[in-house]
Amino acid sequence: MPIAGLSDRRRFSRGGKIRLGEKRENAKGKEYPAKIDYFKFDPDDESLIPKFHALFGDAPKEITIAFPSEDVEDIAPQYMKCYGKSGLICKGDGRRANRWTDGQMVEVECTPDAASCDFAMERGQFGKPGCKPTMNLQFFIPDLPCMYTFQIDTSSNNSIVAINSGIDILRRVAGRISFVPIQLRLVPRETTNPDDGKKITIYHLDLRIPVGLRDINQLQPLIANAAQAAALLEAPPVSEATPDDIVPLSQLAPDLTPSAPAQASLAEDPDIDAAFEASGFTPRKRDAMLASAEKDGWTKKQLLDAIGASAKPKSKPEPVEATAVAADDGLNF
Repeated sequence: MPIAGLSDRRRFSRGGKIRLGEKRENAKGKEYPAKIDYFKFDPDDESLIPKFHALFGDAPKEITIAFPSEDVEDIAPQYMKCYGKSGLICKGDGRRANRWTDGQMVEVECTPDAASCDFAMERGQFGKPGCKPTMNLQFFIPDLPCMYTFQIDTSSNNSIVAINSGIDILRRVAGRISFVPIQLRLVPRETTNPDDGKKITIYHLDLRIPVGLRDINQLQPLIANAAQAAALLEAPPVSEATPDDIVPLSQLAPDLTPSAPAQASLAEDPDIDAAFEASGFTPRKRDAMLASAEKDGWTKKQLLDAIGASAKPKSKPEPVEATAVAADDGLNF
């Protein structure tokens, strides 16, 4: 018998990300995310990179996409998000939030004004809050030879408003949003830098419906059974890893919650390193246990206990005569 609530679930596979920034280093060697004015393709399968560039150019500002679902929560979830060095630590909707506190996820009040949140300010840098409105947009790139979904992360208010508006317009004029080819664009906009008052050009995401109002009937889904596919198949879960193209890992404040997940530092902890050394584990087993600890959010104590429980006591070698040792020299067991 199938497992209720599990065996009947289907979802598309994730193919990677498209980034709106890249990591650079300043003169002091400190890493920071630099904004770019084009889509940077970062697929899991690197063989797709030349195909992407052949379709859209080396530094595209516009690509053709299609959404895999009619549910906006699947294709464009948007929340206030706060990251620590170990990943996502608080996620809210402007009213209520889930936050790591004392080793567990608890519900707390949330405000859309991150500057008024003490938790967000404590975890920010340079007087700015460590919490931002974040949208994770998921879509197909129909012209690539694969049926993967790709993700773009943005913390731009302009991008979030423009994407929501484009989705709503598409649904109203076309009657649906899934499997319909549209253009995702980076659009320039002149604004004032709040730090120095100078005019600057910024780029934000926007959706363009590729037909005029008179020709809207020509906008058809890419596949005949699009409605059934959208109803049966889900977009993959959003990647909650810290989006390092919009959040500078090196500029994040250390996690202040005592038991917040700190998986990223477990591999560098000297006590854990010593425990692995004493255990006699092979490098493969060590890496596998660290990966499991990172995936499941183990604390340092949990990992040390697991190492101790898994380590086999070293047995004392049986005494052998010198002649026997000499006879065994050079043998490969």
